[in-house]
Amino acid sequence: GSMAGLGIEAGGGSLSTEVLNLVDFAINARILMPTKIQEDVNGTMVEKDVEVIGTSLRGEFNVKALKELYRQYLIEAFSGQNSAQNARLFNNLNRLALVLGLEEEEVAAIHNELGSMIYRRYLSRALQTGLIGDRERSFLDSIRQALDMEQDKCDKLVREAEVNKVSDMVSNMFDRSQVNAETVREVRDTADTLEVDLLTDVVVTKSRLEKMFEVELEDLVESGELTLGDMGALEEICEALHVSEERAEEMLQEAVTRRCNTGALQAVALLRQGAEAAMMDELKKVLKFAAIAPYTVEMPAVSMEEKQEVYMLFQANALTGGAPDEETKAQLELLKTMVGIAEESSEKTAA
Repeated sequence: GSMAGLGIEAGGGSLSTEVLNLVDFAINARILMPTKIQEDVNGTMVEKDVEVIGTSLRGEFNVKALKELYRQYLIEAFSGQNSAQNARLFNNLNRLALVLGLEEEEVAAIHNELGSMIYRRYLSRALQTGLIGDRERSFLDSIRQALDMEQDKCDKLVREAEVNKVSDMVSNMFDRSQVNAETVREVRDTADTLEVDLLTDVVVTKSRLEKMFEVELEDLVESGELTLGDMGALEEICEALHVSEERAEEMLQEAVTRRCNTGALQAVALLRQGAEAAMMDELKKVLKFAAIAPYTVEMPAVSMEEKQEVYMLFQANALTGGAPDEETKAQLELLKTMVGIAEESSEKTAA
């Protein structure tokens, strides 16, 4: 992986050369000396090579300036194009910390700050185009090792990026008024792949979760995936969007009522415009909702003659292929109930 485009490119590039000269001077002047220490490793004393420094710049300069110098050097080490030079810069990090007189905690804080920034920017970019695969994890691991960051801290940064990805998808969908079945499915699929929970991780509000449920619910009915005899498709969505079975049933009934009301009135309006084909399309959609819970729409402004005309046109279109099959018969009965045609008047009309 490359640092290009992560926004941590260094300035002129001469700082690192000057700093290396400073480190070399400290070695040549024997201020920075190699030594051996005894270290306890799992109960056994082991000899270890380290470097110590006789004096440092800590008393000579403001500590904030020394930390910023270390930080800028580190940025150059990450953003250089020459891998051999980069390796040399990393190999001298510890010596530089000694020369500058920085404490271990101060160095760790700079490493964590810069490492977190690299992680966040890289993850954000990787998740825009896809998921975090082996290649991405390998790159992130090289950053973790170079900066001696804690694994737990890095895991949290990856998790934070995954949750943010799903959160941004939800926000964008609502901000752009693109809450439709396709975008909701994309959000659910991404959340599922990244193992992100929309309620407990992303904290999506109940009203938004229900709005997402509503558009998927209506799409499932329209596409024929959800029928009175097969409600299986709802289970997965209920779980992902945290909608209880009882609430799902309420919302399904609300959707039926709403779609039958608007659909029946729309069909009459299309009839009045002479748009028969559009009226047929509208009725076919609406009858899928009516099939889930037969419902009579109150239409006081529509005469019985118009209701019968809607019924007769639908019947004529449905019967163009010959004798009605069971599905067509069922549709005709549902339409009768929905527009509110009494049994005897429809029989008279058909006679």
